[in-house]
Amino acid sequence: MEHTDETSAAKVQLVQDLYRFVEEENLSSDSYILHLSGYPLAQERFETVSAEDIAILIPVMVALMVLILFLSFRSLWATIAPWLVIACGILAVQEIQSYLEIPHTTVDSGALAPTLIIIGIGITVHILLEFFNYMHAGFDGKEAARSTIINIWRPAFFTAITTAAGFFALSVTKILPIREFAFLGAIGSITLFLFALTILPAVLSFMKKIPANTTRVLDAGIVSKITQKIPDFTLRNKNRILLGGLAALLFSIWNIPNIVIDSNYVTLFKQSSQTRQDIEYFDDIYRGMMNLDIILDSGEEEGIKGPVFLAQLDQIQSWLQQRETMGPINSIADYLKEINQALNGDDPEFYRLPSSPEMAAQLLLLYESSGANEDLSDIKDFESRYARLVVPVVNMKASVMHAELNSIQTYLDENYPQFQAVITGTMALYTLQDTYISEGMARSFLIALGVITLFFIALFKSVKYGLLSIIPSVLPIVLTGSIAGWLKVPLDQSAVIVFAMTMGIAVDDAIHVMSRYLFAKSEGVSTKQSIARAMNESGRAVVFSSIVLVFGFSVLCFASFTTIIYVGLFGSIIMTLALVGDLVMLPAILYWADGDDDVAKLAPTA
Repeated sequence: MEHTDETSAAKVQLVQDLYRFVEEENLSSDSYILHLSGYPLAQERFETVSAEDIAILIPVMVALMVLILFLSFRSLWATIAPWLVIACGILAVQEIQSYLEIPHTTVDSGALAPTLIIIGIGITVHILLEFFNYMHAGFDGKEAARSTIINIWRPAFFTAITTAAGFFALSVTKILPIREFAFLGAIGSITLFLFALTILPAVLSFMKKIPANTTRVLDAGIVSKITQKIPDFTLRNKNRILLGGLAALLFSIWNIPNIVIDSNYVTLFKQSSQTRQDIEYFDDIYRGMMNLDIILDSGEEEGIKGPVFLAQLDQIQSWLQQRETMGPINSIADYLKEINQALNGDDPEFYRLPSSPEMAAQLLLLYESSGANEDLSDIKDFESRYARLVVPVVNMKASVMHAELNSIQTYLDENYPQFQAVITGTMALYTLQDTYISEGMARSFLIALGVITLFFIALFKSVKYGLLSIIPSVLPIVLTGSIAGWLKVPLDQSAVIVFAMTMGIAVDDAIHVMSRYLFAKSEGVSTKQSIARAMNESGRAVVFSSIVLVFGFSVLCFASFTTIIYVGLFGSIIMTLALVGDLVMLPAILYWADGDDDVAKLAPTA
């Protein structure tokens, strides 16, 4: 298909028209299997099925989160109010996207709304728990809302900034849809912060008293009992916890070389997918569904009609066809041989290239005059200077395809430098995308890590505490990537997105815990008492928000495409490990750094 600004929509429409035609003409039969494939069909499946998934998964995610919120707080206020913030945030981001004329892609269409829901739930849970703590202490609704804003705006602001930094780190990639998703995710994080600190307290301020069921959950619920035991547990087991964390860190570092950044468009579909089965059928029978396009420059107009050029083009084609990964190649040389044979009584002796430019011109003129659509514009340009070889390629990993492309380019450059060969086509673009992902993943991770660390140091006004608090947030991401490498699970663009995204989200809870800890230390409280206070004031919110995030990500595991499934799988694993890091490892680190029960160094002197 010719590329236009509406290419994606045109491909979707074309494939859907084909489906309707097959159904209307009753082309399917029990006596044979009808296989449909090609790049337009694969793209249509991506877009159509992704939309169908979102239509199912988003309501499921919302229903699950509503249930978790109700079980966590036993309050209709706490169950409904966060969704007002989230709805406003999503609508605002979509309005910004429309105003800036950022097109919808399979990346933002499939991941943006779930991401904003997850971020929104994370920040609203902290505000809800802070508000209920003030209400439980005897404040009325307005005073509790006002005190909540005053007490939580600073850590909440930095959580929004760090989350935005995690998204912005994705913008280093050269893949435009990911860059646009990164921008929208960062804007969404800031927007949700603004709505959470304005709309949510305003709604909650109308509460007259805290529900009795909410009080029971906060005072004697399972989560409260767990967080109350954390200070003693981490103190008794701090050495074991730190050794376990060190072992996880060493394992992660040891396995980093085993992390493989790779992609394969076929494996994006599940094994049971008809689309995948059709692609594999075309690979097995016809040696490839996707193509490479090789453009050769003869150097002058009418140059492709010269015998020398045609002979060298035929040599290139013969070399390519000897490669196991290539299927039957289509070029102008094939047409000239077939026309020459047809004009000589189909004598196989005449299946050869013309011996002069004039003869080639006559054969091409004869062919192009035979019908309105027989102009060969798909394999040569109008001036007959450039020739195109259409090379079917069997499915393979992007890394293998990258090596194959390098081999072909090297052969052409070394043996036919005068043609200035250009390799393009669908498979070349997929391979280039994988290269960009490989280059951008490490860079985006390091940028996010550096920026977030600087924010931590600025927030806590301490290099020591800034560095200590980043450990339990970053280790889960590195560990998850290392486990994937150890299990030989290749990481694709979905992993790049989820790692950068979860880094920004995972540090949020560390910010809240460390902020409460340092505030207590500044009042001269011991390390153990400071940790107990942090667990009492922020620990429950960390547990509640993490449960919501883990289940929210887990819903994506039921998607149709592996790229979305990996977002859900990696996201839920990272958030689970981050919960353990914030509630178990961080207190153990603080005991190690500040002592068991010392008086805070930040305490004011008399």
